Amino acid sequence: MTLFKAPRPSRFPRLVWLALIFFIAAAPAQAEDFAAIVAGLAGDSFAAKEKAVTALGKSGEVRAVAILQALGSDRLRKTTDGRVVIVDDAGASATVSDAATGQAVTDIAPDSLDRIIVNNRLRGAIEAALGALTLFSPDRGARFAAAQDALRHPSAQTALLLEKALTAEQDPEIRATMQRSFAASQLFAGS
Repeated sequence: MTLFKAPRPSRFPRLVWLALIFFIAAAPAQAEDFAAIVAGLAGDSFAAKEKAVTALGKSGEVRAVAILQALGSDRLRKTTDGRVVIVDDAGASATVSDAATGQAVTDIAPDSLDRIIVNNRLRGAIEAALGALTLFSPDRGARFAAAQDALRHPSAQTALLLEKALTAEQDPEIRATMQRSFAASQLFAGS
């Protein structure tokens, strides 16, 4: 009979390492996915652009807000090699940054870039995507405005986003507005 038993090796550290390896491996894939979505904004058809706008709205990426705002305000451009960039301040003092990464781009002249054209349908998709992204904003005012906007523009897609936002919302006033918007969106979607 032994009085001392050797402790079993814990599986917890192994699981932590596996989770860490998975996270590290997934991070570049997520960055590549986001870059691919942004590249879709340079597509030749409005349908391809709309698909990219919708994907940006669903992405939950903070950078997506600046990209969509730039697209809506005619500051999003594409390079000859297909890169999507944001141009701030027109004229000689214009700065160019890569839309997907946010990094400054210094090797491109702003006047050599092609505009990314937006039609009215795409403008509506941009507004909807921005509204969806701001439902999860850390800024209370932005979340409240997004919940009110969702009430004015109900849709099936908005219902799914509101359902997700409701699970996280703690502010009672915003939560009540989200619930009304969610009900309106469900009625609009026919469910």
